[in-house]
Amino acid sequence: MQVKLNGDIRLGIILVLLLCFSVPTFSQDLQKDDKIVNINTTRITDLSNNLSLWLYGINKIYNFSIVNKESGQMLDFRPNSATKMGLGFNYKWLGLGVAFNIPWAKNDDDIYGHTQRIDLQINIFARSFGFDMSAQYYKGYYIANPNDYMNWNKKQYPLLEDLITLSTELSGYYFTNHKKFSYRAAFVRNEIQKKSAGSFIIGGYLRSDISTSPGGYIPDEFPDEYKDTFDISGFSSVNIGITAGYTYTLVFLKNFFINMSLVPGIGYKRSVMYDNNNELYRNDGASMRLVGRIALGYEHPEFFLGITSISTSNSISYDNVIASSSNSKFRFFVGKRFNCKKK
Repeated sequence: MQVKLNGDIRLGIILVLLLCFSVPTFSQDLQKDDKIVNINTTRITDLSNNLSLWLYGINKIYNFSIVNKESGQMLDFRPNSATKMGLGFNYKWLGLGVAFNIPWAKNDDDIYGHTQRIDLQINIFARSFGFDMSAQYYKGYYIANPNDYMNWNKKQYPLLEDLITLSTELSGYYFTNHKKFSYRAAFVRNEIQKKSAGSFIIGGYLRSDISTSPGGYIPDEFPDEYKDTFDISGFSSVNIGITAGYTYTLVFLKNFFINMSLVPGIGYKRSVMYDNNNELYRNDGASMRLVGRIALGYEHPEFFLGITSISTSNSISYDNVIASSSNSKFRFFVGKRFNCKKK
């Protein structure tokens, strides 16, 4: 299982590096798309030629759970989350943000343990299409529901310090109503949507999930009987599928907006599971996923502020176990636009 994990880590890093090296090519496609798509200027204002600088706070979490189908019992695994502060900019097709930990706001390792993490994400939004790519590596989890299995009165939650998860994903989507609706206005903020509008979204995705815990998923503090209930030491899956959903932006009080997107997907998965004796079980079949996005903000030609939330849920099923995961990202920000045109 360790060999497979190392291979998937390399795969995730390679995918991210490939996308980074492909940014110049994508930039040409973005510029071509902007020229081809004639937006309705009575509905959308293009500010991509302005330089936008923004200050933001962000929190990203990869949670997952394991459910025994027969008993209905669930183990809820969570990393020790951390809110970061950062700076970013947008200009034309290019946008970049860098965030750092807040040392004085994080002092709870004695309760939730320590989580090591590498969290990389690239989002590309043209007027008619978009791409997302991410790689998330976490080591160190705690069980959030110990009282479901025993009387837990300790301050510190049960810890699994060697539990590792790795999730990599590449997805693309197309907006059918791109002349009247702007996804960039909600999530990039280099455009302003002046009138309410929505669009259907169609696309596809390729995703890989892997998790391993050398000592099993049951901490030493739990009764031994639960090691049979959750007889698992690791799992991995590769999913490919299609998505279709809808997104809508409501503009109100002239300068305020709220966007909501819901995009379900269905696909095919290849998955394997290892029990506590390191025996291998394979299970191929259908898989489901759901992506939800929310954006709320205030717009002005010179400054802006808002919050965004993105959540992706996936579920895979084995013989007697269901493994479900969710990626969540919450961001709040305030920014200033500068007109770079020569007077």
